[in-house]
Amino acid sequence: MSPAQKFALVGSLTKNVRQLALVGIRSRHPGIDQREAMLRLAAMSVDHATLVKAFGWNPERAGR
Repeated sequence: MSPAQKFALVGSLTKNVRQLALVGIRSRHPGIDQREAMLRLAAMSVDHATLVKAFGWNPERAGR
């Protein structure tokens, strides 16, 4: 497999994992909007302080 093919495969797998994570987020938090779903996805890989500072969003206060 060429490096370009490997890169494309990793990109595809990453996209699929993100989509599965969003399905899980939406099932645990029905009724949230797209912004909150994406913030909750980011919260899976970004530290708490960065979420609050960069996005003004605190997952602990978001509830639901």
